[in-house]
Amino acid sequence: MNRIRLIFGLGIALLSLDAIPFASADVQAEVRVADDARLDATLKLDVEKLDILLSEQLSYGHASGSVQTKSELIAALNSRAMIYRSYDYESRVVTPLGADVASMTGIASLTATAGDQSVAFRLRFLALWKRENGHWQLTDYQSVRLPQVIPAADQPIARTGHQRWFDMHQSFLDRGKASPVDLLFLGDSITEKWIWAPHVWDHYYGPYEAANFGISGDQTQHVIWRIANGELDGINPKVVVLMIGNNNTHYHSADQIIAGNREIVRRIQEKLPETKILLLAIFPRGPRTKDNPPSRTFTQRMAIINAVNTDLSQLDNGDSIRFLNINPHFVEQDGTIPNLIMPDQLHLNAAGYQLWAEAMNPLLTEMMAETTAH
Repeated sequence: MNRIRLIFGLGIALLSLDAIPFASADVQAEVRVADDARLDATLKLDVEKLDILLSEQLSYGHASGSVQTKSELIAALNSRAMIYRSYDYESRVVTPLGADVASMTGIASLTATAGDQSVAFRLRFLALWKRENGHWQLTDYQSVRLPQVIPAADQPIARTGHQRWFDMHQSFLDRGKASPVDLLFLGDSITEKWIWAPHVWDHYYGPYEAANFGISGDQTQHVIWRIANGELDGINPKVVVLMIGNNNTHYHSADQIIAGNREIVRRIQEKLPETKILLLAIFPRGPRTKDNPPSRTFTQRMAIINAVNTDLSQLDNGDSIRFLNINPHFVEQDGTIPNLIMPDQLHLNAAGYQLWAEAMNPLLTEMMAETTAH
């Protein structure tokens, strides 16, 4: 029924076009901005923003076949029965059908948590946007499920649909222009969340004009995109501390993650030939049922991490690239990770970051001194 309504709505929109000229490019840009805001509000459960962006006449058709009204969709999101974690576009095409109507088609990959399970799916969608009450609103949406496609881990890929990700990328570009960067941390949420231990950061890295270019959820391909799009331009750090690949273990193989890391190292050397790289072993992770897709268990993911770390250790040349595995500092003799340092079995707390800083400090101090001497 929702498909019929959507097709009918598009037909009416096409028939209603008149001869009044309109700026097609403006409509496309405006709808993309509105859709980005919708995705951001969905991921953040910002009901107030969704209320503005969703039409009162919304018919939202899920790939499962269920259809929801605006109030039903918002109520479902508020129930947190399914929590959307990411929404990445592979393609998104906005086609203006008039000054106040546009269709949107494309393919997207989503991840979400449903109960104690993580789910991931890939969709082809068709949507209709209308300008109502002076702003763009989503009026109709229908999707169908597609086979899952795993993106290349060693190619630059942006996280389309994540406005926060692009905002952080821009903030890193701005940071590079604002003041010198002597020490750069590059990675994912484990790097970003140094903000949880500012006293540790300031004590160990404050004197180094340090910058943190970590973004939660990032995988190797995302860091490659960030490097390709200017994050290392115009800066000249003495040392880059790199750790990335934990999130790739959802779906990528050890060989794919290795290729991604090696490509990042290659690009860092290409952009910053005088900079030393302190390559950290990917940190261990404990059993987190809600983050484990059915196809990959915690044990399997740790096996991948160990295989990647073994390969990355071979990049250590004793000079421009140094490899450091501090994982034993986080793991008990029985192989478990204490909740006292990693409460969610993935992210460190302040005590965990203290351990990280202490374990890395001797080699980092040596590398910073060597670079200064050169």
